[in-house]
Amino acid sequence: MKRVARGTVVGALAVLALVTPSRPAGACSCVVRDLAAQVQAAAVVFVGRVDAQNDSGVATFEVARAYKGGAAGRLDVMGGGPGEECAVPLAEGRTYLVFANSTATGLATNLCSGTTDDPAVADRLFASAATTSPSPVAAPPTFHATKVSSRAMPMAAAAALAVLVAGAMVLTLRSRRRPRPIA
Repeated sequence: MKRVARGTVVGALAVLALVTPSRPAGACSCVVRDLAAQVQAAAVVFVGRVDAQNDSGVATFEVARAYKGGAAGRLDVMGGGPGEECAVPLAEGRTYLVFANSTATGLATNLCSGTTDDPAVADRLFASAATTSPSPVAAPPTFHATKVSSRAMPMAAAAALAVLVAGAMVLTLRSRRRPRPIA
């Protein structure tokens, strides 16, 4: 009897371990800077639409409006290749406010530079540029919290485990109460 109960508990724990999702690891860490500091840190700042992107993470932008660095026409910017911790997920056809730096291989951006597809940040940047000197002081960008993981799956797994353990206990208690046949 003890083996049945022990086996049930071990099985329930194994099922729980299999259905409980792991939390995503975040290896990219950035210093939070306001918009003015992001502009100062970047060599090139522009608003542009991604026309094409290759497998190595280089995106070709059609520059719509330049703010810093004389960006014009079409620019190739490295957004980070697959698997890089701080790669910017650039998508063809989307418009971005790009903060890029010069590297040995060309222009590059990452999550820490401030590149965003939020048009409100670009509006604030260009509005502050119209009313201030070439080095605008703008309010820091607002960040919207996004839900990374849901608690629904672990809660469902815990409920399933509780039902499984309760069922095993009921079966164990019932088996003890039954009269045993005489051999």
